[in-house]
Amino acid sequence: MKHVIKFRKQLLSAFVSLALAGSASTGLAQDLVISTFDDDSWISGMWPWWGGATYSYSWDSSQDASNNPSSGSLKITATFTGEPGQQYAIGASLAGGWAYNSSLTVTCAFFTNLVMDVLWDTNSTIATSTFFGSGDPQGLGLGLATPTWGQTWIPNANQPVLAATGTWERVVIPLNPTWPNVPALIFKKWFGGALNGTITFWVDNIRFVPVAGPPPPPPTLTLTRVGNNKGLQLFTSAPGNLWQRQSIRTLGGEYSWYNAGDTMTYSFTLTNFPTAPDVQDFQAHIFLVPGEAGFNMPWGPGDSFIDWNATNAIFLRLQYESGAGNYVCRFMYKTNQGSGNSMFFGAGMAAAVTNPVVLGTWSVTFANNTDFTLTGPGGASASGSLPEDVAALFENPLYAYFGVQPNSEANIGRSATFSRIQILRGTQALIDDSFTTAPLDTVNTWAIVAVVPAGVVVVPQDAAYWLTWTLPDVGFGLQVSTNVVNPDSWVDADPELFTPRSIGGMRRVLVPFSVPGENAGYFRLLKPGN
Repeated sequence: MKHVIKFRKQLLSAFVSLALAGSASTGLAQDLVISTFDDDSWISGMWPWWGGATYSYSWDSSQDASNNPSSGSLKITATFTGEPGQQYAIGASLAGGWAYNSSLTVTCAFFTNLVMDVLWDTNSTIATSTFFGSGDPQGLGLGLATPTWGQTWIPNANQPVLAATGTWERVVIPLNPTWPNVPALIFKKWFGGALNGTITFWVDNIRFVPVAGPPPPPPTLTLTRVGNNKGLQLFTSAPGNLWQRQSIRTLGGEYSWYNAGDTMTYSFTLTNFPTAPDVQDFQAHIFLVPGEAGFNMPWGPGDSFIDWNATNAIFLRLQYESGAGNYVCRFMYKTNQGSGNSMFFGAGMAAAVTNPVVLGTWSVTFANNTDFTLTGPGGASASGSLPEDVAALFENPLYAYFGVQPNSEANIGRSATFSRIQILRGTQALIDDSFTTAPLDTVNTWAIVAVVPAGVVVVPQDAAYWLTWTLPDVGFGLQVSTNVVNPDSWVDADPELFTPRSIGGMRRVLVPFSVPGENAGYFRLLKPGN
């Protein structure tokens, strides 16, 4: 089975042809049973991922969906105490055994549905309308772990909603074949407002239903020009994850403006950003976060959700705001609020600058410990200040984060390109990176802090095209040729030159001008044996 795509340096267009060989095969014959909870062994593969609410999970021999006295079920209980932003998140390895066990991984392309039986405890003190109708995610709050232990959240429209009838309910969750492989389930619920009460539910008979009939269609190839879209391209590439942060951070922590002895400027230049007003909510950001692991940073500086988890943080958010009819860059801060962000949008909102143009340079410059100026493309600016006691919380060590976040399902898979990032002390460049060569310099300057690290891409100056293909692509490998007429000219693509990345439900490879041939080149996906 092959797809062939032609590459010629002087052409904007390309053609794709498809050759099929072999016969269609039927899908898997039986459901993949994860657990029927006949004993407590599967529970050992569960772990507390993150939280704020008080919660527990255990094997319960008193409840079984089939009323089997020799079996049981998984019992989950969570208590919310009225603090805004409380949540629970529980990981559950498909293989059981231990936390983060990836010895059993499900390929979504081979399965249509995740199925389980669920029982809602009628003694729960939070109304089902509140629990299932709000929070993040809505419904029961199911997610799927990825192979790198990121998260794929089931869309709200497909989240199970239970009735308080005291009877077991069979829930069926459709799987998207382009979702990443799944080593674990996630039970998670977050509420932004104050919530008081306790909920309990039981889970039994977890299984995956295989695809029936022929296998999924083969992948299709597309070739598109990179054009001027070169630099650090950050994709919001985790399926179903509205709140994913795709960022890079400074490798070291010596970037505070406080007592710097000169002005300090943090800036980024955008050459590509989703177009408004059709695309709203998509954000570019800078986080300035002081501390180390155990001090202000409970999970250390490598936490991709550092703005949420850190106790003290500054948040520069750039996005199109329909109410303003413009792009708005807001300077916000929070103090003494770990595992939350409400202060950003309340007392911590210190200044904002609006601009009709998003492409160009956005910056914040501190004139001293407390006073700062926001500047946008074309010179638009706004000034603000921090209370002295707040500013003093941001002395070194301080890390700077630059990144993007989708904030809506429609924005997942979109990207922004940063052509330059600078951190200046006076006129001295502490960091000045134009991202002209790949890969990202993670030895001297940057660390990747992203839900999906593959979505952090340096598109270098010699990049000519993006080669993209659809998923699933299980069993297919990329091959290249300089002479499509000669069947013996095809060779496997050099993995050092062509590194496929799973981004936004697609596989992507950058193609430089120099390969595969001097004047022309061809690409195909080949599945051995076809």
